[in-house]
Amino acid sequence: MFYGYIHWIILFSLYFYINIVRTITCLCLYPFLKNNIYHYDYIDFFIISLSGLRGEISLALALFVNLETQIAENIRNLTMFYTCGIVF
Repeated sequence: MFYGYIHWIILFSLYFYINIVRTITCLCLYPFLKNNIYHYDYIDFFIISLSGLRGEISLALALFVNLETQIAENIRNLTMFYTCGIVF
């Protein structure tokens, strides 16, 4: 199924917004993590901010939405499109 350019723009906007929020959260928690027993440094901060658990649970929930027949098909397809785009 082909999605219009507006859906691709929304997908990329969501992807960048999620990464920005994750980076801000890591910046706020960095002093606590640095002084903890793990002693995080800047390399660990970089890895933590780029990685994340954004895929497993959201993909499972999107699959449940996709299997639900009471939801309109276009909503189910867009849910899978956005979720798979962000997880990838």
